[in-house]
Amino acid sequence: MNSASKHGPAVTGVDTHVHILRVNASLAADRHSAPSRDTTVPELLGLLDAQGLSHAVLTAPSFYGQDNTVLLDALAQGGSRLHGTITAGPETSVTELHRLARSGVCGIRCNLIGRRDTGLRPLAEKAADAGLHLELLAESDRIPALGASVLTAGGVLVLDHFGLDADLGFVLEAVAGGATWVKLSAPYRLPNLAVAASRAAALLAHRPDRLLWGSDWPWVSHEHEGFTYSSTVDWLSEWVPEERMRRAVLVDNPARLFGSAAIG
Repeated sequence: MNSASKHGPAVTGVDTHVHILRVNASLAADRHSAPSRDTTVPELLGLLDAQGLSHAVLTAPSFYGQDNTVLLDALAQGGSRLHGTITAGPETSVTELHRLARSGVCGIRCNLIGRRDTGLRPLAEKAADAGLHLELLAESDRIPALGASVLTAGGVLVLDHFGLDADLGFVLEAVAGGATWVKLSAPYRLPNLAVAASRAAALLAHRPDRLLWGSDWPWVSHEHEGFTYSSTVDWLSEWVPEERMRRAVLVDNPARLFGSAAIG
């Protein structure tokens, strides 16, 4: 994992939450946000290179609905440096999920903010069959029940953005079970930065081997708040001050989730 291979460059760090956007792509009718500009694969790779990071995981934004065209096109451009989490529904077949997994897809994202759960458990079962994790974003008070349904279905659960401010007892219990991961990402989507720092400290003390990091670039709906890509890297240093632990979050933990053959 730590040296270059036929699969691509050596792994020096994985940003597990970024978005490639295209303004002229079709938008879902029930969207609650929209892209303000195009973001491109060359732009993303340039940001990674400037910070000494080797890989990224593209996260499907909810405003494209279940149309993954933008993300899949970006995966084709990025080669072995990029993987992705798509959007899908319970009607998506296991055969299709296996096909997508061969194209660099590593997970399914379910953004249920403002949306009803219309089949999370069967989708989690299909994801598990295809070797994909299920990434969850929902209102904080809904996360424990929704997350539990993924885990009881045998799925691997990834909680976006610290699990927001969902019940910390549930989050700590879930990561202790070994099938749940938490992204240290987008602290500005929590009530305040202090909440993010406190949750990071609790998670780091509890299960540092289940933490991931994501920049959330280009910060949809927060684009004009004055931070930069390097700011998001600096936040990680604040949350995880020990270099050995930061390396685990950036390199070792993603290898454990995605598989050492998948990245690097």
